[in-house]
Amino acid sequence: MQDFNPYAEQAASTGPVEDSSRRAAPSVLIPPLRQSRPWCYVLSITGLLSAAFVLLGMISMLLVLGWFVGRGGFRANVAPLLIVLLVYSPLCIALAIPSLLLWRFARRIARFLRRPDNQQLETALKAQRTFWRWSGLLVLALIGIYLVLAMLVFVAPMQ
Repeated sequence: MQDFNPYAEQAASTGPVEDSSRRAAPSVLIPPLRQSRPWCYVLSITGLLSAAFVLLGMISMLLVLGWFVGRGGFRANVAPLLIVLLVYSPLCIALAIPSLLLWRFARRIARFLRRPDNQQLETALKAQRTFWRWSGLLVLALIGIYLVLAMLVFVAPMQ
């Protein structure tokens, strides 16, 4: 019986090396991804439209506030302008970035469905991972904002 040493140098294979990235992906993955793709587009479009409406609301509020400032309605009071910019700008970005990432994931699914190999599957899954990473960071940021606001509302008045 021959002893196997896992730390010994292995002899190089002289045969052709198979490219596993071009191998066909398991066919069981195709139906769930095919069914997920339209929903990714729907949610992405909904998020992008929401971001566009937030941006439109921000612009219209700034125009109205600017009109009032120009007419002397809010003399030297730029606080409403800053509040609108500070609240609506991050909200617009928070809606747009995950929506764009979800759109990219849907496009990568479509590419995978046209050519179902491991390389296309990997790029689709990487796009999905990026979407979930951004979504998770956004949720953590919102939790942090809620905690700060709760401290300002409940703790600060007690002092």
